Amino acid sequence: VKNVDIIGVNRPAYDTLAPEVARRSQEQLLDWLAAGLIAPLVSRSYPLERVVEALESVVTRRSTGKVVIVP
Repeated sequence: VKNVDIIGVNRPAYDTLAPEVARRSQEQLLDWLAAGLIAPLVSRSYPLERVVEALESVVTRRSTGKVVIVP
């Protein structure tokens, strides 16, 4: 499949309303990740000492993708 974007999933709702679907979906995503078929978009990594700056980048929407805190 091409030209597909995943915008977001209400995971708690799936866990409550369709736990088996949530479990299978999680397994599939982890399989794709392990196979290198998908990769999370990491916009920036911050050292633990700069956690406040990292969180501010999320709150103020300066980040695109995931913000990673590295110990």
